[in-house]
Amino acid sequence: MLNLPGRETLSYSFRVEEAITRAQWLLSFLLILPGLLLWTGPIGLSHGAKPGVMVVQVVDAWINAPLSNAEVSLPAHGWNTLTSAAGIAVLERPRPGEILLITHPGYLPLARVYAGEATLVVALRPQRISGRVIDANDGRPLPRAWVHVNDQWTRTDDRGSFSLPVEGEGGHLLVRAPGYARGRWSLGPSTSPPPWDAVFPLPEEANRTWLRPMVCAYPPCIEIALAPYPVRAFYIPLALLSRPDYIRHLLDMAAESPVINGVVIDVKGDTGKLAWESADPTAIAVKAYHNGQKWVSLGEFLSMSRKRGLYVIARMVIFKDAQLAAGKPDWAIQREDGTPWTDRKGTPWVDPFRREVWAYHIALAREVAALGVDEIQLDYVRFPSDGDLGAIQYDRENTLEARTTAIREFVSQFVASVRPLGVFIAADVFGLTVWVVPESDMLIGQRVMDIGPLVDYLSPMVYPSTFIPGNLGLDDPQAYPYEVVRRSTEQAISRLPSGVRVRPWLQAYGYSLAEMLIQRHAANDGGAAGWMFWNAGGVYDPHLFGSLPDLETLQKQIAEGRAAP
Repeated sequence: MLNLPGRETLSYSFRVEEAITRAQWLLSFLLILPGLLLWTGPIGLSHGAKPGVMVVQVVDAWINAPLSNAEVSLPAHGWNTLTSAAGIAVLERPRPGEILLITHPGYLPLARVYAGEATLVVALRPQRISGRVIDANDGRPLPRAWVHVNDQWTRTDDRGSFSLPVEGEGGHLLVRAPGYARGRWSLGPSTSPPPWDAVFPLPEEANRTWLRPMVCAYPPCIEIALAPYPVRAFYIPLALLSRPDYIRHLLDMAAESPVINGVVIDVKGDTGKLAWESADPTAIAVKAYHNGQKWVSLGEFLSMSRKRGLYVIARMVIFKDAQLAAGKPDWAIQREDGTPWTDRKGTPWVDPFRREVWAYHIALAREVAALGVDEIQLDYVRFPSDGDLGAIQYDRENTLEARTTAIREFVSQFVASVRPLGVFIAADVFGLTVWVVPESDMLIGQRVMDIGPLVDYLSPMVYPSTFIPGNLGLDDPQAYPYEVVRRSTEQAISRLPSGVRVRPWLQAYGYSLAEMLIQRHAANDGGAAGWMFWNAGGVYDPHLFGSLPDLETLQKQIAEGRAAP
C-alpha cells in the first residue's frame, strides 16, 4: 500500500489515478456480472459440484497499481488467461487445494493454494522499480536526481529516468534533487516509519510533491514530481552556540522572515572545533569537541530548527584546522625544518595530500549526516592561499596536477561515502574561481571543473569587496554589488553540468542595507537556486530578510547614499 508519511491523503493526481482504476475495475466487474449470475448465481454461494468462476485482480505489491497482462493459470488444468488493463482476470473456479500460479515479466512469480474464494486480490513483488522524476511546476525532467529505495540508490539520466533493483515486501522511497523539496513515500506493506522521517522534515513546498503510476513496458513504473525549493539562509558561527538566547533570537528571526527558510551552522569551525561530541577516535584524541557546558548542542540546534521548519546546512571547514594540526603534527603542513607552518593569521593547516586527513573528515561528516542535517557544506577545500607559501614542505611535489588531483579525489571520496546517507553535498569556492580560465587552480588546487560536477550545490563566495580593481572589467567592483553577484552567478552556472545548482554566498557586512538587499535581486536574476548571507559575527539586520524593494528603488537609494556627504 502506498502511503505518504505525515500526510493523510495522496496527492490529487494520484487520487484521480486511483479513482480511475477503481472505476475500471467496477466497469469490468459489471460487464461480467450478468454472465456470472446466469452461470453460477451470486459470487460466493456454494454450488455443490458446479465449478463456477472466480475473479482475480493482480496488483503491484509496492505501489498497489493494477497489473495488465499478468498471466493467471491453473497448472493442473493447463488453463491460463491474461489480466485486463484493470489487472482483472476471470477464470474457471478451481477446486479448493489446487494451485493458482500468477506471473508477470519483472515480478517474482506467486503460487497460491486456492481456498475457495470467489474473488481474490493478488500482489506481486517487483524485481525492479523504474520511472522518471520531473519538475512539479512545468513537467521538465530532472537529470541527476537521487532516488533511494531502502539501501539501493541511483541517479536519474538526462531524461529524468531511473531504474533500481528492489528486494523485500516493502520499503521506503526517498527522491531528492538540488533546488527541490524532497519526496518521501512508504512502499508496500511496510508499517515502519521511513529512516529519513525524523531526520528530514518535509518543508511546506513538499505538499506539492506527488507520485503516481505511469505506463511502461515492464512495470512498476512511477512518475515523481518534485516542487522547487530554493534555500535562502544566513550563517551562524560556531561560537554563538555558547549563547542560547541569541541562537533562539536568530532562529526566530529566520522563522518569522517571509523569505528565509534555512540556516548555515558551523559544525566544524575555522579552528577545527566541533559542535557535537564525536565518537571518532581521532576527534577524541585531538580534543576536537568544544566541551562548553552551557553551549547549545548540535542536537538541540537541529531540534529547534526543525520546530521552526528550517532547512539546516552544516558547514565543515576542512584543511584549515588548528586543532587537528596540533594533535596530529605529522598531518600538519610543515616548514622545511619540520616546524609547523602557519598562514598570515598564524593559523596552522593540515596537509591536503594526506589521506588520513581525508578519512577523518569523511568519518565526521557521516556522523553529522546521521544527526539529521539536510546538507553538508565543505569550506576551505583547498591549499593555503596566503602566508609564506614558499616555506611549505609537502610530502610530495606541489604541482598543479598534484594539487588539483588531491582536491578532486578528496571531494570524490567524500561524496561517495556521505551522499548515500540522504544529505545534499555543497562546496564553497572563491568567487574568482568562476572567472579564471577553467584549467587554472590559482595555486590552491581549487577548480570549478573538478569540484562542481561532484557536488549538489556550488557556492561561490561572490562578496564584491573581495574583488580587486579590474576584475570583471570593473574599475571598482565593490561599487557594483548587483553586477558582481549577477554576472558571477551566471558565470558559475555556465561552467556546471545540468543538475548542479549554484547557491552563492552574499555579503552582509561593510555595506548599506540597500547594497545588501540588491544582492538578492542579483542572485535571483542570475538564476541562483537560493542564496546565503555571510556575516562572520552572525549579526544581521532583520530588514535584510524582509520584503524586497524593486531594483530601481534600491539602485536609487545606493546612488543617493554614495552622493551624501
